[in-house]
Amino acid sequence: AQWLHVAEESPDRVARRLSELTAIWSEFTNKAVTDRMGDALEIAVFRAMVAADGVTPFNGFHDLNTPNDRGRYSKEELKTFNGRSLGREALDFIAAAGGEYAGIEVKNVREWLYPDRAEIKNAIRKALALGVIPVIVARRIPYVTFHVLGRCGVVMHQNYNQLMSEMDREIAAKAADKNLLGYHDLRVGDEPDRRMTKFIGENLPSLLPKARAKVEEHLLALERFATNAIEYNEFVAITGGRKSEGWQSI
Repeated sequence: AQWLHVAEESPDRVARRLSELTAIWSEFTNKAVTDRMGDALEIAVFRAMVAADGVTPFNGFHDLNTPNDRGRYSKEELKTFNGRSLGREALDFIAAAGGEYAGIEVKNVREWLYPDRAEIKNAIRKALALGVIPVIVARRIPYVTFHVLGRCGVVMHQNYNQLMSEMDREIAAKAADKNLLGYHDLRVGDEPDRRMTKFIGENLPSLLPKARAKVEEHLLALERFATNAIEYNEFVAITGGRKSEGWQSI
């Protein structure tokens, strides 16, 4: 991370402050913590799918009611679907809803997911490889991502909160403190909130059939963009003003 301070601040005070914040940052970004953090939002999405009528996940967590000392739970990974394979890769979830199949990627990260981020491209690439609709759930997704990719059939949900494991409650409290890192949107726990429940149970089944038509219309451009065969500016020009006919599939 890049740390900034007021130019006229005393070097001693900057050093003390940096030492204090770096210690918290190191705890927050520890691999064990970030692994549990990644699980937290995935579990919330999975719980919402299990509770929803008309949504059927094909993979997920199987030991959520079994306590463990690492705060982690095993999840079945689905690397093949309908005769197609991702090799060693996998989508976080594949689910049926509204007569369609969704390939759901969950990103519980602090960075805003702009449309040219690797996380976005990889989610689209993997979903298209399996012939399912790309669905992305993340903490923050800016308007431009919804605007550019939504018109191409990519379905997105902005969670607004970054979830953390109950095991990391103390770290979360320090990171959220407005006088420390100030990550005010941290929430401890892995239960879906009302917005998540509504998105999975009500919005997703109705959105997927409409998304299928958009994905088919822009399929070749999406494939090329997700595999870096074309740049972002070219992708925007193609999907914003012209049909994708005439492009050869990769």
